[in-house]
Amino acid sequence: MQDSYKGVNQVSQIARVPGRKVYLYYRTGQVYLECELYDKPHQDSEGKVPPELHIQCPACGGESIIPGSKVKKTIHVEYLKPPRRLEMPDNGEVVQQTARVTVDEVCQCGYPDPAGKGKCGWRFKLTDNVVERV
Repeated sequence: MQDSYKGVNQVSQIARVPGRKVYLYYRTGQVYLECELYDKPHQDSEGKVPPELHIQCPACGGESIIPGSKVKKTIHVEYLKPPRRLEMPDNGEVVQQTARVTVDEVCQCGYPDPAGKGKCGWRFKLTDNVVERV
């Protein structure tokens, strides 16, 4: 599957890259957040392109992309070999945790606030797949 975008002089195609499922434990809500880690371009470029983590905000439901475009963030990915088995507490589903992710900086949701008052602004720190509200 490919996406189209219109450049300055032409229309080009960008291939979609499959994401890797990563599960982050949100301590305050005591739930796992299912996220997508797009690390193939990072691996192919030998670290020149940063990996991207797509996370759904537990406060407003909006999708945040880390590192995003406004504030640079440093993402560290450690691949788990063999993957670890995780049992989801809500439905008992067993999933494979294939990577551990840490972001050095504090992250913030930029989606509109559910109450309609500006941006959501939910702030969190991500360390070794554990999300802590800041």
